[in-house]
Amino acid sequence: MADRDGVGLLLKKYTGQLDSVRHVWADSGYTGKGVGHVQEAGKTIEIVRRNNERGRGQWRTEQMPLFTAPRGFELVRRRWVVERSFGWLGLNRRLSKEYDYSIESAEAWVWIAGLRNLVRRLAHP
Repeated sequence: MADRDGVGLLLKKYTGQLDSVRHVWADSGYTGKGVGHVQEAGKTIEIVRRNNERGRGQWRTEQMPLFTAPRGFELVRRRWVVERSFGWLGLNRRLSKEYDYSIESAEAWVWIAGLRNLVRRLAHP
């Protein structure tokens, strides 16, 4: 299932638990129906695009400057939050492989990894 279709099901299932969420940052996979689902849930959404996505899929006019792709690493707004979180989780060997057969077990190990990261930060100021 595509992200833009699944976000509607997710928001319906967790309606009461997501009341504190008011604004959602999403990548370009949520454009179209995904934006509609989030707005129907009463939340605002902002699509965070990479710089090389601007003008993609459009006919170039004379007024549009030629796009040159960036070389090397390029920081994308708000994307670093997700990548950093996955990096922290990736430090745990248990989460680097698919050992678990149930969703509940995999979710428990993600919680344990998060707690481990928090305790490590509190122990070393």
